[in-house]
Amino acid sequence: MVKKGFLKKTGCILISASIILTGVTFFDSSVSDAGISEDGTSYTFTSDNNTVADAAYADNKNIVSIDDDGGAGANIGNRSFANCTSLKTVTIAGSANIGASAFDGCTNLSSVYFGSVSSVQTSSFGSCSSLSEITIGSSGTYSTYDGALYEGNTLIYVPSAKTSLTVKSGTTAIAENAFQNSNVNRLAFEDSSLTSFGLQKDWPLFAAEPSYNLKVTAPTANDAIENFFKHDVETYGKTRCQILYDDASDDDPTPSTTYTITLVYELYNEDGTTKVELPTDYNNKIAELTVAAGATPSYDAYAEYQRYNEKVYKINSTPTFAPATENKTYTYKYVETNEELPTYTVEVNEKFTDSAGNTTTRKNTDLSKTYQYNETITAKTYSGYELDTSNGDTSPYLVVGNAIITFAYKPSTSPAPAPSTKRYTVTVYDEFYKPNMSTLIKRTTRSSNTYAEGATYSFGPSTYAGYSNWGAKNESGTVYSDVKVYFFYKQTDATAAADATNAVKKSEINTNLKGIYQVTQGANQTVTKDNGPVKIVCNGELNKLTGIFVDNVRIDSSRYTLESGSTILTFTAGFVKLFSTGDHVVRFEYVDGYAETGLKVTEGKTTTTVTYKVSSDGSISAGHTKDTTPKTADGFDDKYLLCIAIFLLGAGAILFGNQRKLEAIVAGEDDDE
Repeated sequence: MVKKGFLKKTGCILISASIILTGVTFFDSSVSDAGISEDGTSYTFTSDNNTVADAAYADNKNIVSIDDDGGAGANIGNRSFANCTSLKTVTIAGSANIGASAFDGCTNLSSVYFGSVSSVQTSSFGSCSSLSEITIGSSGTYSTYDGALYEGNTLIYVPSAKTSLTVKSGTTAIAENAFQNSNVNRLAFEDSSLTSFGLQKDWPLFAAEPSYNLKVTAPTANDAIENFFKHDVETYGKTRCQILYDDASDDDPTPSTTYTITLVYELYNEDGTTKVELPTDYNNKIAELTVAAGATPSYDAYAEYQRYNEKVYKINSTPTFAPATENKTYTYKYVETNEELPTYTVEVNEKFTDSAGNTTTRKNTDLSKTYQYNETITAKTYSGYELDTSNGDTSPYLVVGNAIITFAYKPSTSPAPAPSTKRYTVTVYDEFYKPNMSTLIKRTTRSSNTYAEGATYSFGPSTYAGYSNWGAKNESGTVYSDVKVYFFYKQTDATAAADATNAVKKSEINTNLKGIYQVTQGANQTVTKDNGPVKIVCNGELNKLTGIFVDNVRIDSSRYTLESGSTILTFTAGFVKLFSTGDHVVRFEYVDGYAETGLKVTEGKTTTTVTYKVSSDGSISAGHTKDTTPKTADGFDDKYLLCIAIFLLGAGAILFGNQRKLEAIVAGEDDDE
């Protein structure tokens, strides 16, 4: 006889167990690391997944790089990537919110880039001992200068690996422990705006036995700097610190007596006996020197020729200098000559510094030419700028030999132009062509930098083995929008012949390679034929790439473009239209390995997800078409089947128990006894 209520109790237990198992199965199948690559070495923020919870990946030893897709930005929680000791780079093109200690203890992190920063903590990069530079592309509340982090006009963080730092002009405060674990031993202030210098107890400079000297420079004396390095340094540790000011007026309160030494020239006839009488207002001064008492003056930049009244005079004798005991004039003697004045080649460069401190240098092709001896070069004028003689050559420049000179410009102060808040990107590409210059082999991105509106830029070709430069586009100019600069190179005959030989060898895939690379962006896409171009990114180095294959067929380079960082492949829209509908496999093949990813092409809009089978050697099965007709338990987790079975068994036990109870009542029996 079954014990009273046994079947009902058993049924309830089974139903409860099925519910619990269903919950566990659902939770386990719903949680995924959406941002982690298949090999676990990179994390990518996307528009659908741009937030990481507190400590989500703390102590992860596999992540090497972090980026975002399409400028999606990132919301990074407290300690989200703390102690990720393999992490080397963080590149977020969009806006970032960075929590406390987000990257604390990432000892191999060397460079960080953010498009912009909405919030960040001073502890975000604590103990990042290899970090040498932080860059924020668009300045707001937070900005960077010389690789250090600022909040408004306050310097808040200096990367640990920096050894020298320039504090930007307008900085009024240095936050407490901004130099935490820093190794800065050369500190330069662009101006003397500083009013507050917080305590820096964790600066190795303050160790009992410091391992280096510190040199501090500033244009003028500053109380905040003076008080910190003369009081706080003594308070928190012994050190060797030298403070230098450009005016240095207080360094020696009792300077020695000095004398003025004037250098002039005199002109004589051909035999050197008759002196040419010069007008009283004629300036024949060569230079004026200030020399300390007892010091012997020296001057070796005297001109070899002089010209007066259409006649040419050549140096005949130079004076002998004696120790200075009084103000004195020394004379250089020139005699008339029939020689023609020599000519010299001078290259003239122009360096512009905008209001944000960005500098751009370009060659002035109009002023760069051949000049006659003693001819002058006058710098050009530009609206909104004035000459900065402290940072370049003076104008007019006197030509006395072959030279490369630079005229420096700074924002005009009378009146000061309103600084532009607009920023544009200048990207430099190098394109490599076959010898006939008609077929593009590859395109690489040499650099990409942000410029203020109105800034000027200038670039020249690079040198590449096996290629020669044959042209350029937009190589110099003024920035008023995003600019693309191109330099074109063609193969030398030897390189072309070698490539032709290699092309025959590489017409088919190399089955001996291993799948050591990963597709980091655009893996397993589903696209329509009219939805090109298609972008796929692989982490292999572009210079190692030997070919792009689709379904084991080499694709001609005219069907796609390539960019570095690592390998950025973009199939053209016209090529995408040629794809047959169904599943395809895209293969990146390199000299030492390959990577493959699926690409599904449809006629119309679809959201079907395609699953590819990956073999043990890293290859992906291709050529099949997935049946999307719903089937029983298609894609269904086996655990759900077990849950249903347990639930039905429990329900059956309860129903069977009730049936036994009913039969017992009808029979006049007590089934539960």
